[in-house]
Amino acid sequence: MITYKRLTSTESIDFSHVWDLYKTSFPENERRNIKGQVHTLGLNNYYCQIVFKDDQFVGLLFWWDFETLRYIEHIAIRPDRQNEGLGSELMKDFLSLADSKPILLEVEPATTDIQKKRVRFYDKLGFKMNAYDYIQPAIQKSTNPVALTILSFPSQLSIENYNAFITTYHSQIFSHMEIE
Repeated sequence: MITYKRLTSTESIDFSHVWDLYKTSFPENERRNIKGQVHTLGLNNYYCQIVFKDDQFVGLLFWWDFETLRYIEHIAIRPDRQNEGLGSELMKDFLSLADSKPILLEVEPATTDIQKKRVRFYDKLGFKMNAYDYIQPAIQKSTNPVALTILSFPSQLSIENYNAFITTYHSQIFSHMEIE
């Protein structure tokens, strides 16, 4: 059974495991620096969750709960626990808890084999690709914006929800930008 522990501080004994997995799973231009993460951990609608399977640390799930949607920022499974179905189990568990709010996440455009595999993974879970051109703002001052693709569950996003994500929620997601 998958269980979660929400981290709200870097003082948690589990934070170093999560941070190490985060740094090795995502390129620098798609992740916060430690100061930005400390700031974000203090926000009520941000969930930095350590994921356990049978009381053993297996991954992380970082997500936001907004008024009109949920946004999955990062999901990762430890490399030595991949290919066990844990990513699917984690996502199915998360999706089963969803209310009527759409769920969004971003992926790199599917040009390489690994990127295509990632899109297929989310497609099998019921995520839909959206045709909106999307550029993720720089997540650190030292990085550049990144062209990504928006996926949504359980259906494609309305233009209103897409625009709300950009105009309303980006300012919260990227509020740490001045912290270096």
